[in-house]
Amino acid sequence: MNVKWGLAALAGLAMTGLSVGTVLATTSTTPKASILGQAEFSDFDLNSHTIPADVWHAIVHTQGQSDLYVVDNSIPHGTTTGWHSHPGPSWVLVVRGTVTTTPLTIAVGLRTDSVHMLRNNSATDDAETIAVQLIPHGANRRIDEPVPTACGG
Repeated sequence: MNVKWGLAALAGLAMTGLSVGTVLATTSTTPKASILGQAEFSDFDLNSHTIPADVWHAIVHTQGQSDLYVVDNSIPHGTTTGWHSHPGPSWVLVVRGTVTTTPLTIAVGLRTDSVHMLRNNSATDDAETIAVQLIPHGANRRIDEPVPTACGG
């Protein structure tokens, strides 16, 4: 994977927060993840801004080796991803269907998060997301988590 393409993917995404709520499951119920691209990076500083710079500014700094993944997630109707987290930022773009992260519903949009669970509430339509994940080199992309205390765990 071209390093410039990976950095461009990071620069093109804006990070937002995510909150979680009602508990439905703690383990995955068959969503499928396919890695579309992967690259390894040394330390880097990404500093991008508009001209004039006070309109928009993004900074991403890493220390140590990092892995960048672009992942296509297929979430069948009526299933969840189970509660999980990632060891680094994960930007998620919903490209098909609707994904719920209690209490938020995301039709076509962008999310990044900590402990979370994605859910496809549709009885008939599958959903799909594209995730861009930046994590420490060699780390697991997904960490299964117990139900958060705030959600009844």
